Amino acid sequence: MRVLHEELTHRVTREFSAAIGTLSAAAARAQTDQARSELAAVQTSLENFARVHRALQIPEFRTTVDGCVYLEQLCGAISVSRLERCGIELHVLEGTCAIDSEQCWRLGMIVAELVAIAVTPSFAGGSARISVAISRRGAFIGCRIEGNGITRDGEANRSTRIVDALVRELHGAFEQHRSGERCLTTVVFPAA
Repeated sequence: MRVLHEELTHRVTREFSAAIGTLSAAAARAQTDQARSELAAVQTSLENFARVHRALQIPEFRTTVDGCVYLEQLCGAISVSRLERCGIELHVLEGTCAIDSEQCWRLGMIVAELVAIAVTPSFAGGSARISVAISRRGAFIGCRIEGNGITRDGEANRSTRIVDALVRELHGAFEQHRSGERCLTTVVFPAA
């Protein structure tokens, strides 16, 4: 499974690079400032999506990392690529949390999927905000994702199945609680 994921990651990375190169060349040939500006904006958007993709790659080496730093980098890339233009704020609460790099990568996939649920047309507007926190308590690592937006049930159900599968790989559990527009998800799993 790991080899398949690495191959898919490699292909997507090449395709991002090719698309960005094509846009850059088109911008250089553009006849008007407006066309150059619009192509540059699309190129920047693709570069930001590529940042998210890079942050979600399987780690090359198994080691211990700071989960807070990793989630700050991941959430920063997600914010720039998808959320800022929708007026959605994404914050990682400060702290430190030593975590196995393989577990951290899976947790990043979970956080990215839960944030993706929130990025729906019904979420944007007003003061939309998502916060992420990670902590270690004894032999367990916990992550809390909280947002104030309404999501579409179909999208949430599909994403919940993905999150459930990733949490099972961590030998953990997750819970979601909704109250009006607020949604709180907690993920807990044993530290490696």
